[in-house]
Amino acid sequence: MTSAEQDSKRHLHIILVEDNPGDAYLFEEALQQSGRRTTLITFESGQKAIDYFKAVEKKLDPELPDVIVLDFHLPDLEPEEILRVLKDSPVFQKIPTIVMSSSDNPSDIDRAYAWSADSYVVKPAFVTEFSRVVTAVEDACHRALGI
Repeated sequence: MTSAEQDSKRHLHIILVEDNPGDAYLFEEALQQSGRRTTLITFESGQKAIDYFKAVEKKLDPELPDVIVLDFHLPDLEPEEILRVLKDSPVFQKIPTIVMSSSDNPSDIDRAYAWSADSYVVKPAFVTEFSRVVTAVEDACHRALGI
């Protein structure tokens, strides 16, 4: 197996912070359809994700995520607060963070990048387009990890 083939088969660890169970399900389904081996950990609130990040940081868990996908509109926290925790952490600051939102408003996109998001993806309107989000996740991993 060539190095490129090994990289394309690399197991990805993804954290999804998404309060909408339907969107979380569609994301998971699109991941499965991509054929890439993944481990997906989903949190339905920003606070639960922050609690997890802080616990992992204390343990220095070797199974850090390859990418974090964060919903822009969470009921309990602004994405800015979560991104601040991640970018201030020596453990998480280099892990790509993708903000995902149903909004294509330029001011929302600008705010996400101002808060240090690595990428911004608009949630698709149709289920069949959800694979576009997974492609963005894989692209972020490719850039960050060289895979």
